[in-house]
Amino acid sequence: MWSVGEAEAAAGLVLRAAQGFPDQVREFTGPRGTETLVARHLAVTDVVEWIFRWTLEEPAVHPAEDRVVTLDESHHDELLAFLNEHSPAHSTGPGSADVSLWAGIRGADGRLVACGAMSSLRDSGAPLMASVATDAAQRGQGLGAALTSWLTRHTVRRHGFCTLWQLAENAPAERLYDRLGYRNEDPCVSARIASA
Repeated sequence: MWSVGEAEAAAGLVLRAAQGFPDQVREFTGPRGTETLVARHLAVTDVVEWIFRWTLEEPAVHPAEDRVVTLDESHHDELLAFLNEHSPAHSTGPGSADVSLWAGIRGADGRLVACGAMSSLRDSGAPLMASVATDAAQRGQGLGAALTSWLTRHTVRRHGFCTLWQLAENAPAERLYDRLGYRNEDPCVSARIASA
């Protein structure tokens, strides 16, 4: 279940939905504070704080963007193995129906060193950057920045804007998204309702 607005109203909706449809409402996303209010009545687990960000602007070209390549279905096994190793909590995976594009950067040996996807928000279809990951041994070289810049530009040209979710405590990602012109708009929280 997804809700926006004030935490009190969002928590009320989550609680009513969980009571009315206990087998269907098992997780929720809402404004920060929703999880605390729901937890007064139901057991809540796996709390993650996020920030919804968006931009209408194409960022400046990053020097390593010329290394970005698009990836297709023949790369799905490679992408999944890469994500499982370097970003186990990735938000979307190869083969997801919501994904319209996978892109990556390869090292000198031809192996994947960074990847990311363009997906879409389930409710609105808005373009959503997802599962951006860099090989742990290659971090600090600007590969994630190049890939993110490339995906942002591609999406803004195609759709007029680009959105993403950022983990609230990811300071390096926050600095990167700030540099690329992403606005910090909607602090929220996601959580699961524990089974009784």
